[in-house]
This record gives sequence, structure tokens and C-alpha cells, in this order.
Amino acid sequence: MQMARAEEWGSDLVEVTSHMGARPSHAKWQGRIYSLSGNSKKYKPFVETTGYGEVTGLKGANCNHDFYPFFEGLNTKKYYHYDEKENKQVYEARQKQRKIERDIRKEKQKIMLAKEQGDFESELLYRKKLRQKQAKMREHLKKTGLTRHRDREWVYGYEPKASENAKKFRKAKKKADKKVDKNKEKGYNEIKLSKLDSSNMDKAEYQEYLAIINKHQNDSIKNLYSKYGDEIDDIKQSNTGFYSPTRNALEFSYPKYSDMDKYGTLAHEYSHFFDTKAKFKGLNFTEIEKLQNETGLSAMFKNVASSSDEFLEAIRKDKEHIKSILDKKAKDELLKDNASHGVQDAIDGLFENSRIRWGHGEKYYNRLYNDICYYDKLFGMTNKKKLKEVYTDLGFDVSNQTKVKLICRQYEASSEAWANIMSAEVCGGKSLEYVKKYLPNSYEKMMEILEGVE
Repeated sequence: MQMARAEEWGSDLVEVTSHMGARPSHAKWQGRIYSLSGNSKKYKPFVETTGYGEVTGLKGANCNHDFYPFFEGLNTKKYYHYDEKENKQVYEARQKQRKIERDIRKEKQKIMLAKEQGDFESELLYRKKLRQKQAKMREHLKKTGLTRHRDREWVYGYEPKASENAKKFRKAKKKADKKVDKNKEKGYNEIKLSKLDSSNMDKAEYQEYLAIINKHQNDSIKNLYSKYGDEIDDIKQSNTGFYSPTRNALEFSYPKYSDMDKYGTLAHEYSHFFDTKAKFKGLNFTEIEKLQNETGLSAMFKNVASSSDEFLEAIRKDKEHIKSILDKKAKDELLKDNASHGVQDAIDGLFENSRIRWGHGEKYYNRLYNDICYYDKLFGMTNKKKLKEVYTDLGFDVSNQTKVKLICRQYEASSEAWANIMSAEVCGGKSLEYVKKYLPNSYEKMMEILEGVE
């Protein structure tokens, strides 16, 4: 319409509207005057600069910009080009608000489903998570000065109040919890970790690690160790660290460097054990189960927490986050501090040939994909091709086999990130600071997952 109007009026110039918080790619050209013909020496060409006519350009998908004929000398410029740095801050703040809105709607949907299924414990758990998300929204709005849009948080059929049966369940649970608290006062429920006690670990160090768990401020960590800590079959102190699912056994060592967590390796291998053995509510495995069904390789693609749809989504977000902040200065900072070894390992796993100092290396992170290729060649199988087909169906860019390989290695990378994040949470200190800086989405998602330990 505006293009036709400009042609009708004989206007070669147009003014593009502007608004604070525009997507960064649009913020570059908003609030300026352009030449439709492209022949002006004073103004840039309209189509080439704004991408008009393209899905990602002016008046494309989700674009709120417009343009109007402009007669120089007759019209007064109406719109302004906002500072791009300030605009980006507002844009990112609004994007975060949209994300929290989606999270709130998701929790409401979970509440409705749990209520419909008569799962009152899950209903209360999801209501707790909803309150946390709503508190996060209030904090974000207070910090940024943005306006809340409750219509974007609305879910049809959702009732704010807990169901009567859920209230009864909560009342009974509180009563039971009071009994547990009384037992704790008497020392009945102190976590013992008897398998660790019976290992060759020094008794004083065993008591020290036990105190870390029993006094931990994160109740989910204590709950996890309490429920599953003694389901491991064997623990041994040695000169290395690993967890063997087939033997259900772990070995651990102590670090060589003083700026690393003393019990970091022990906590790391316990984390692999929990990833394999512990059960968590609310996890989905659409991606993994599709791979299992198409390839038949259920022994390779496992339904573990670190390969859940929820955690994989978080680790992939952190890959993009790391990509945006990992410059030479950041690499130098990581290189100088061994406390960052867990984050370095995540970088090593998520990005090909990107090891800084610490990491499992290319052979380790590519072993799943390489095993698939080996079995294809040995037995005449076609699972490498099936991988590409599954990833295509899931919407991934797999235009070449290298991209298939990079996605496949993410399961190993996610497993190690899970263990490194939990180890940092258990031990605290600088390693946890690095995790929160470089893996914020994965850290937040793990905290949510741990709340649902069964």
C-alpha cells in the first residue's frame, strides 16, 4: 500500500518507522530515510538496506515496522534512529520476558495435566515451580521497568487454586514431613553413604565429604544422595576417575592442582551414577526414543536425565550462549584458572576441535558416532543414514554429514556437562561461578530436574 502510494505521489524517498526494542537486525535501518530508486547520493537504497520483500526484512515475518512517503523540504522527520546498544538491551529484556511467559504457560499446562490424571503430588510440585516462575517474572520486570502482559501468561481452563484433593495431599505430606523433621533432630535421617564409608577412602576425608552433603544448602542434592547414594555397588579411590554403568561402580582421585575442588572428581562420578540410575519426574525423551526406534541402538541412546529433551534443549541454548561470549579474553581467563575445567570440558564437547586445556578430547566425544560408522561398515547397516533422517525429521540442519556428527556428539557432551554442573553445585566455589556464567540454562534446568527426583 505504501509503495503504491509513493509511486502515485511521485515520491522517491520514504521514511521508515522505529520503536525501541526492535530486533537487532532491524534496529540498524529503522527510523531513517531511504531512496526507492537507489539513485540518491544522500540516502541509501531502500530495498537493499531494509530487506523489503524478504521474510526477514522490513514488513516480513513478525516485523512491526512500516514506511511512508517522504518529501524533503515539505515533511518533518517523524521517526528517530534509536541507539542500537540501548535498543539491544530492551530487545533482550523483552525476549527474556517472552521466555518467562512461555515457562509460566508451560507450568500451568503441567498443573492441568497432573490434576486431570489425579497426580496430586506432581500438581503441587508444578504449582511450586509456577510460583518460582512468577516470582522470576516480577523480579525481571522490577529490574527492567517493563510492563507485565498477563494475557500472554493465560491458559484456557487453568484454575489458580489447588484442587481439594491436592490440598488434602499437601496437608498429609506436611504431617509426614513433621515426623521426618523430628527424626532428623534425633539424627535418624542423616545421610551415611555406607558404600563410600566401606571404600578405601580415608575416614577423615569420608567424614568431610559426608558433611558437605548433609550440610548442603540445596535440599535437592541431599534428597538425591539420600535416595540413591547407597544404590551404587562399589566405590574405589584410585589414580583416575570414571563410572561404569555395567558394573555400577565408580573410581575417583584427588586433583593435582590447588585451585580445583578437592572432591570434584568424586562428586563428578557420583553425578554420572545419578544420571544413569536416578528417576526424575516430568522428563521427556522424544529425541532419544526416536533414535532408538529408527536405529535399534537402545544401548547407545539411553533414557537418562542428561539426554532428556529438557536438558538437551538447555545445553544447546548454552552452546549459542558460549558462542556469543567466548572471545580471546574469555579463553585466556579460562586457561589461567583450573577451577574452570568443567566449563572447558563443556566447550571441548560442544565445539569440534575447541579444547582450551581441559577436556575429554575429540576421540571421546566422537566415539558414539564413530561406533555407529564402524558397525555400519562391519555389518552392512545403515544407521548413519538413519541418524540423518531422524535429525531431519526433528528439524535440525543436517545438510552434510559433519553436521550429523556434531549433533550426535552432543549426547556425550551433555552427559559430561551434567556431571560437571552437579559436581560444581555440590562443591561450590569458583567452579560453580564459571558454570553459572557459561552454562546458565543447563544449570537452571538441572536445578528444576533435581526438584523432581523420585
